[in-house]
Formats: sequence, C-alpha cells, structure tokens
Amino acid sequence: MRVTICGHAALHIETIDQRILLDPCFSDELVGGTLTYHPGRVFDLDKLPNLTAIVVTHGHFDHFHRETLEKLPRELPVITADEPELLAQLQQMGFYHVIVCQPWQAIALGQTHLLPTPSDHEEPEFGLVVRDATGTFWHMADAEVTVEIGDRLTQAYGGIDLISTKYQPVVRASMGYQHGMGATFDREGVVSWLEAACACNPALIFPYASGLCFSGRHAWFNRYAFPLSAEETVRLLQHRLGSPERATTVRPGDVIELQAGQHPQRHEQAADFVKAKRSPKLRWEPVDISTLTGLSTVEARRTLQQQLEVLLTQKLIPWLKQIVTRTDTVWAKFPSEQVVWQLVVHTGEEQRLNYAIDFRAPDFCVVSGEHPEANFFTHIAGQALAEVMTGKKPGLIFWLAGEVRSYEKVICIRNGHFEAPQWPNIPEDFPSDPLTFYLRHFGAETIPLEELETLNSSENPDDIQILTRLGENDGVISKKVLLAYLAVKEAERLGLNISDAEIQAMSDSFREQCDLQDSQATEQWLKEAGLSLEAYSAVMRDFTAVLKLEQHYTSVIEPWLANHRRVATARYARSRRDSVNNE
Repeated sequence: MRVTICGHAALHIETIDQRILLDPCFSDELVGGTLTYHPGRVFDLDKLPNLTAIVVTHGHFDHFHRETLEKLPRELPVITADEPELLAQLQQMGFYHVIVCQPWQAIALGQTHLLPTPSDHEEPEFGLVVRDATGTFWHMADAEVTVEIGDRLTQAYGGIDLISTKYQPVVRASMGYQHGMGATFDREGVVSWLEAACACNPALIFPYASGLCFSGRHAWFNRYAFPLSAEETVRLLQHRLGSPERATTVRPGDVIELQAGQHPQRHEQAADFVKAKRSPKLRWEPVDISTLTGLSTVEARRTLQQQLEVLLTQKLIPWLKQIVTRTDTVWAKFPSEQVVWQLVVHTGEEQRLNYAIDFRAPDFCVVSGEHPEANFFTHIAGQALAEVMTGKKPGLIFWLAGEVRSYEKVICIRNGHFEAPQWPNIPEDFPSDPLTFYLRHFGAETIPLEELETLNSSENPDDIQILTRLGENDGVISKKVLLAYLAVKEAERLGLNISDAEIQAMSDSFREQCDLQDSQATEQWLKEAGLSLEAYSAVMRDFTAVLKLEQHYTSVIEPWLANHRRVATARYARSRRDSVNNE
C-alpha cells in the first residue's frame, strides 16, 4: 500500500488492486480566497494515476470540493456519508455509482477492504480503515473519535500499521476567539484523538487534516486559529509511544509505503503528481501584541535586558525552586504538568527578549531564546516592565491593566497516557506567570534567601492540626467554636448526616496524632483535661461537621481562597516595611 499526501485532508491511497482518491481538492484556495493551503502544493494532474474509487468523508467545504469532483470520471464509485444534501449534489453532478456507508459496515473493493469508523459529531461523517495484504491504514479525517474506537480497531486487527490522526482543534479555537472566550480550545478533544490513535499500538502515526491557513485580509486570524503545530504534536506522540520512529510529520508529495512485516517507510517528495511548495511558518500567538508598548531607545532596551537577566537568574529562580515544593501554590503543578514556560518581552520596534524555563527538569534554570517545546506563554510590555523594575510603577499594573498576556497549550503525558491539566476555571485564579506574580508581591528588590525560606517553607498542617492547634488565644478559639457551631447547624439544614462511624474516624485520627494509643491513655488524658466522654465526642462531632461542610462547599470556597491569601500577604508586607524603617 502507498499513501500519498495531497495536502490538508486529501489522500491518494494505492492498494494492491485499487487507486482511491480521498477528499480531493486540486484548488489553491477555498471560500473565495479566504483560505489557502499550508503548506502549499503543486499538482501535475496528467501524472495522476487512473482512479478506481473516490471517497468523500463528509460535506464540509474543505472535504467535498465540487469543482475538483467535476473534473473526475462520473463512472467512478463514490463512497460517502449518509448526508442528504451531499448525496443530492453528487447525483446532480452525474455520479451514478454512490455507495452510502455506515459506521462499522465493511465495504469490499476487490482485494481491498474498507471499514468506515464512527464520529461523535452531530453531522454525518466518518473515518476510514483501508486494509489489504500489505497492511492496515486508519485515516481519522475530521471524525470525533474516542479511545473506545481505537480499542475496537485493535481487537479487530491486532494493531494498525499506519494512522493519520486528527490533532488541530481549529474550529473551537477560532470560534472561542470570535465569541469573546479568549485563547481557549478543546484540549480534552485533542487528548481523546491522540489517545485513540495510540490505543491502536500503531507502527507509525502522522498528524493530518489541518493544512489550511487564512490569507489576504484575513491572514491576521492565523495567530488565533491554530493552537497546535504538527511538529509539536509529533513530539508528544513520540514521547507517548516511547520511540521517535513511530511518529512523523508529512508534506504534500510525501509517500508512506506499507509492506507486510516491515515498518512503514516515509519517502519524501516521492509522488509524481503532487509536490510541496515552501510556505511561511505559522505562529499561534492569540494575543494583541500591538498594545504591548515597548521602549523608545536602544539604551533603554539594553538596560532593561541587563536588569531582567539579573532578576530572572538571581531572584526569580531561587524563589521558584522553593515555591514549587509547596502544595498550596499553582506552580507546584508546573513540574508534574510538564510546563515549559516561555517569556516574551516586547521591547519596541518589533524587537523581543525571549527566555524560557523548562519545569520538567529537576534543576530547572532560565535559558535565552525561544524554546521549541514551550507550552505556556507570557507576553509583557517592555515599557511597563521597565517602570516596575525601576520603582516608577507598582507591579499591580500587570494584574490590573493588561500589561501582560498569558496563554497555554499544555498537554502532558502521565501514567503512559495523554492528560489535560486541571487549571482553575476562574480567570483571576488561572495560573499567573511567575515573573509578574513575583513583581506584584515582592517588587524588583532582592529578598534574602532566609526570608524566602521562612515565607515559602512554612508548615502545611493537616485538618486535625488546624482544628486542635495549641497555644492560640481565646479570640482565635472563639472563632473556631463559632465555625463549628455554624457547621453543625448548616449540616442539619442541608440534611448531611454525620454518622457515628465518621465521628469515630475523626476521634481515631485525633488520638493517633496526640499519641493516645489506647483507651487507658485516652481516659487519663480526659480526666486531666476535665473533659467528659460526652463532651469530647461532641467536639469530635464539631470537627467532623466542619470538614464535611468544607468538602460540600469546595466549589464555592475555591474562588474565595485567592482573595483571602492576598489579604493575608499584608502582614508580610508590613513586616518588611517595618524592617526597612528600623534599618
């Protein structure tokens, strides 16, 4: 079998007895020139092999291209989706041998076997398995696929030789921007598509069906529409599959050959009838950088660069290495979520300073330049950064006035599978970039390491320790009693039953932490404390009620936590000011 890449969604599939053209489009542009092919391609249709069948996976404009189909012989069988409008147009064009396929219903073309695979999309569409004696190829097309589909194919075929995987969430990314939702895309969908492909244990995967870009007056939209590149998708797949030989990029004119018992071979630009054209690289930067004001002179830019590099290497990195060890900070997730942070400072006249931190490395550091695997991006206005670092303006302007823009496309591989990170849904609690957070809370001045250690490595007591901490004054204890009283009443109002078993579990935890190892030790302590067993049990009930209410209202409490933490920083800020004044 030979699979020829024709660009975007189109393929020419040559089996031992068939020559199938799938979702063909020979035009250079679509939608009146709004879209063009990326990478571009050049056809020599005189060299196109004589076809035996056409496949149209669905009726979208970039798969069903009427102008191209009108150039093809009408006697060719057309295998297509059960979509009335699409079928009517094919009939209108004169195609009389139309095979309407249904998911999982096999189609035989001589010695070649086709199997349409289903899609969760609301419109009729399908992926396609092509199989002959030399191998098996699964083309996802635009189908919304799941791991269950991959598992079913694995059960049927034992493994797929070649897969073209859907990977680009272009529709929801572009629609998200147009609907005012910002730099968002269907990350869960991407995880599902890639994991479905990997579930088939393929010999080779290539990302496909995203080979268009906006052109002309619409070209500005490219920065918002295409979150994932084929290259970074390949890196993810290679990591997930554990081998660089099992995922590759492709260009129009490339041919992938399957031979029984051999690993699929990619032959660059081996096709006779189609070749790739050089095309400019697309960059996903879903922010308006024109409003990020830079600096007016070369000297000012040079000074900012020197100050910034000192701040990053001597202040930010030591702070980050301490803060990522704390479970109550968002940056503690950066290593496990495999974040590679890219900082971009816009210094003026279209110049940029680029720095990156790869949180995947145990001993991470700042490196200059653009990181090829960056997945969390921060763009900062150079003028604002210079003003904050020289003390002319407070770091609050980054959080408040739009002088910084962050976005991310983090997809990690954990426990051998693709996963999407669990970021907060509240905009103000979405992971801030570490630099502007640092400047907002600490300024550009140096914080001594001993202060960092005190600030960042404070104990994180568990629930029992919080509820029973000794040495607190009566005012604090009265607040805890009020909290317990309200928790008991609220649990009663909500009908949340506090069972004897839950109270006993709380008591067991308390006794274990206080080293009350048996009933005799507990009785002795109760006597010394002046507590009856009934009073002790009532307190354990109160503690249980507090934790049960906290769990019940987790989704309500979470958005409040950030503001309470910010208010709590005022004590630290005052202590620092007092320390400076005393000096």
